[in-house]
Amino acid sequence: MSESASFFSDFVGPHPDVLWDASFLTPQLHDELFLFCQGLNWSVPEVNFHGRNIPVPREILWFGDVEYRYSGIRHRAQAMPEALQSLAHRIEQWLAEQGVSERFNSVLMNRYRSGKDSIGMHSDNEEQLGARPVIASVSLGAVRTFVFEHKLTGVRHREALHPGSLLVMKGDCQEQWRHGIPKEPLAGERINLTFRRTQHP
Repeated sequence: MSESASFFSDFVGPHPDVLWDASFLTPQLHDELFLFCQGLNWSVPEVNFHGRNIPVPREILWFGDVEYRYSGIRHRAQAMPEALQSLAHRIEQWLAEQGVSERFNSVLMNRYRSGKDSIGMHSDNEEQLGARPVIASVSLGAVRTFVFEHKLTGVRHREALHPGSLLVMKGDCQEQWRHGIPKEPLAGERINLTFRRTQHP
């Protein structure tokens, strides 16, 4: 059952269109996935900023049956490992129980090696994701603060994302809101898996 109401228990709207399950993964499954993901072949891509190539402040990995491009970064298509396919199907089944029909063909993964790693405020609104994308985010490892910012009003909401939790952004969420993970110097390693349906470029 969705726990979306609890995600905004201390927050006066407007609210992003999300679904939320704080304990989507069992502790055992969480630990197995975290260990599996740690052993994958991560990289640190660079983005061009005012004519300079700057490494992003985190490690990134992409699996999907199509190439994915954003912010000057190009991810070549590569098959999703069985463990991640199984997780994608598990999320799809959970979404179906919430009345949302979606089939994922890709996953963008971010590895925050410590609290010094981060991702700035942004929207996942690339053309390859289509209109009103459904993006399912699974958290592994350390607790990190997730920030939503309403584009029109500037209203912000912060929520701690715990290991094993599932946050699904859907509907007009990407059109109306930005989101990000700020630096937190004392935080440990966190891996975030964002499943999505990606179209050919």
